[in-house]
Amino acid sequence: HFNTNDEIHTKRVKDELKELDADSCFIFLGHGASHSIYGSPRGNDRTVFFTKKEIEGLGCQLCFIACRSAELLNEKNNSIGFGDIPTDFIYDVLAMREFDSNYLIDIDESDIESFKLIFIDAIKSAFELWFFYKDFSILKLNSFFRLFINKKICNLLLMKEINNYRNIANILYNLKQELYYKP
Repeated sequence: HFNTNDEIHTKRVKDELKELDADSCFIFLGHGASHSIYGSPRGNDRTVFFTKKEIEGLGCQLCFIACRSAELLNEKNNSIGFGDIPTDFIYDVLAMREFDSNYLIDIDESDIESFKLIFIDAIKSAFELWFFYKDFSILKLNSFFRLFINKKICNLLLMKEINNYRNIANILYNLKQELYYKP
């Protein structure tokens, strides 16, 4: 973890990432868009950590757990990216409803909190298995992401233990459908 508002440190990290070979993997967890991934915020403003052009210059495997990172990585080999990851009701769901009044219409703030916990647990489980097998290929990580997201969907639909389980399962299904992998 580091503060991307420190420009000297950020430049050093970017230079080190450029030196990673094809067997290495850069994992990013944070905010993203179709044109960049973001670093630490400055007040209310998001600061760009990597642009699409800078990402094209990286030779390592990439895993970006960030909104719209699938679009950002759509030409990049050895990469995993995501579509929408609605983890904040106000900034993700209500903001999208400004453009599409039916966006996750049956979802409320408590559903997003449930989704977030389930999604984090699936991602955590995928990484645990990836580290257990010590096969650090992006292909294997992609398979584990899909496996554990599927497992969470099945548990929701079979166990019916939380309110609005069906709609939360739909969010997970859509997330899995938008999961991008390119060998």
